[in-house]
Amino acid sequence: MKINTLVTISFIIFLSVLLNINLNHHQEYITSLQEKTNAIVYGKSPLRGRILDRNGKVLVDNQAVLNIAYHKDPKITTQKEIDIAKYLTPYLSDIKISENAKKNYYLKTHDDGKDLITKEEYQLYDERKLTIDDINNLKRERIKEEDLNYSEEEQKIIYLYTLMNNGYYYEDKILLNDTNEETTLKIMEQNIPNISVKITSKRVYPYEDTLKGILGFTGSIPKEESQEYLDKGYLLEDVVGLSGLEKTYEDELKGTKGIYKVEQDYSLTEIAKEVQGNDVILNIDIDLQLKLENELKSELQKAHKRKQSIYFHDAYSIIGEPTTGSILAMSGVRLRDDNTFEEITSNMLFESFAMGSVVKGASATVGYQTNAITVGKKILDGCVKLYYQPSKCSYKRLGYVDDITALK
Repeated sequence: MKINTLVTISFIIFLSVLLNINLNHHQEYITSLQEKTNAIVYGKSPLRGRILDRNGKVLVDNQAVLNIAYHKDPKITTQKEIDIAKYLTPYLSDIKISENAKKNYYLKTHDDGKDLITKEEYQLYDERKLTIDDINNLKRERIKEEDLNYSEEEQKIIYLYTLMNNGYYYEDKILLNDTNEETTLKIMEQNIPNISVKITSKRVYPYEDTLKGILGFTGSIPKEESQEYLDKGYLLEDVVGLSGLEKTYEDELKGTKGIYKVEQDYSLTEIAKEVQGNDVILNIDIDLQLKLENELKSELQKAHKRKQSIYFHDAYSIIGEPTTGSILAMSGVRLRDDNTFEEITSNMLFESFAMGSVVKGASATVGYQTNAITVGKKILDGCVKLYYQPSKCSYKRLGYVDDITALK
């Protein structure tokens, strides 16, 4: 009986693990299997889909970026890589390198630091009393500070050399990001070995700050979400939507990566072409949106000049299509102390607000439904006086007003 119970429990655990792998980690394991058995790799993040307004006007687009990339030759020597780096140092500025990168470079250019280890220590290594990690740690500890006192030019070489040897052999390593056409042309005219132009893209916003909090941003995968993306087949260096619509519609915008086979010389043969992401079309009318923003800014500036409105900094407005619920325009604007504006539209989704005169519309609706008031009836505007509370009045005596005037 006990054996049967144990077998049943073991079988349930086995099924649970198998189910977890199939449901939550399937794509991750498929990707890993292809990489290990077939020398298959995936390309970088493809061109993301655009975000358009209801009339086809582009709200978020892609802009081509020129980069200088390095592709490693399996037979290349350290000295040749240093020579390649020297060609590119004039185009670098404001670089930072770690002490670890300096030590790696020192060891590479000083016979792997063999003179830093004694014969006795090598003997201990042969006798398996020291590990290779022990040997490497001893080498790094014995590199003197003055040995790492590199000039500014040498530090640039170390920076580029480190980039050239990061990641997988078959990958193109981007050494210079977002180079202009003139710089790119100068570099390519030098015919530097293993150097090429790699075109990537970056997100651009034709209407600048308009709706930026709603549209969102893209970037590298956050550390705390890395496992979730890995389970979906992403690589950690992929570009993803981090906020707003970019994140909400990630599956539609991301596209499909190209698939490549790694040849023996580390060149890549394309197996499947990459596919650009799908465009997302919103109900927003950008022309109406801009008019709404300008109106809010104008009213904020006018209101701020009144003494009773000195603490009035934020204004929000939404224009919707009542028959469908579509949002045609939505804007939040903040007037800063220096009289400039800040776009805060996303606050409408993530902040809470005390209700104000919007209650008038609700009150009027209840009045119509209960026959307490009728359309067009005029009522004397007066102050509200609660027990032990000061009177609450409009900003001026309005006299008899109908429902439309009251809502205005």
